[in-house]
Amino acid sequence: QLTSFRKDVLNWVGGFSPFIFLKALRREFLGFGPWARFVRNHTRLRERVLALIAEHRGSPSGREDILSMLLAVRDEQGEGLADDEIIDQLVTTVLAGHETTAVMLAWALYALHRNPEALGRLRAELATLPGGAQADPEALARLPFLEAVCNETLRLYPPAHVIHRRLKKPLAVLGWELPAGTIVGAGVYATHRLESLYPEPESFRPERFLQRTFSPFEFLPWGGGARRCLGAPFALYELKIVLATILQRHR
Repeated sequence: QLTSFRKDVLNWVGGFSPFIFLKALRREFLGFGPWARFVRNHTRLRERVLALIAEHRGSPSGREDILSMLLAVRDEQGEGLADDEIIDQLVTTVLAGHETTAVMLAWALYALHRNPEALGRLRAELATLPGGAQADPEALARLPFLEAVCNETLRLYPPAHVIHRRLKKPLAVLGWELPAGTIVGAGVYATHRLESLYPEPESFRPERFLQRTFSPFEFLPWGGGARRCLGAPFALYELKIVLATILQRHR
């Protein structure tokens, strides 16, 4: 059942076509074409998720997954999320974290294989865990140099280069008086390459994250404040597990 569900998710994620965003082409065309394929995949996935929601509602005790947490959410009036709202949140988690994490994984492999010393150090750290490629995921996630490699990848190749915010009140910045309503941008890419923060900023040096802790104003691949990426812990965990697994199994 799990394999079948994964297949449905992959079909849904991989079935996106730019043509589905053109309203004029949202036609069934006798069951052929990108829109018909998208509707079929979406309907099948929605039915799967609704069945999971019903299962979790029926036996909520002892569950600690994301779906259970969404089911437990209550607003100020004590109302929970509707099924469609839960589906939307799950879809956002899968879709928003799918491509960005995959891109970060590609950059990590690129950077490691251009820096044999870092790759060797990471392989040596992975070799300390019992079980090899079958090592406990929680133990993998706690490896310090593995996390440093992921953070250095995020520093050099942040998934979002600029983070935008609309000012709710006036702000003075370096002599500029910005009125409320102005859209400002925090330059993630530029901040991550400040030599005053990161000596040799163009170099891939994971050890810098072992030598000191950077503040949220210095290292901000996930954004910041109340609108910091909700999926950050999951994305970093996923990145570490997949990267470690690939490097243990393949050369």
